[in-house]
Amino acid sequence: MQFGSAADEELSDLGQVRVLGGYAYRRGWTTDRKATLLHDYVAERKQSAQAVK
Repeated sequence: MQFGSAADEELSDLGQVRVLGGYAYRRGWTTDRKATLLHDYVAERKQSAQAVK
């Protein structure tokens, strides 16, 4: 993903980034307060660490 410039934001300084994860939000006129977790990377990391012990 690459951020460009916009009149009201300074995103171009971020340049190109690698997306590691994300969240899906149900959107209306405003962002709904409930988010749907697609994948729990923290829990996966903890399980991997315990399996190595």
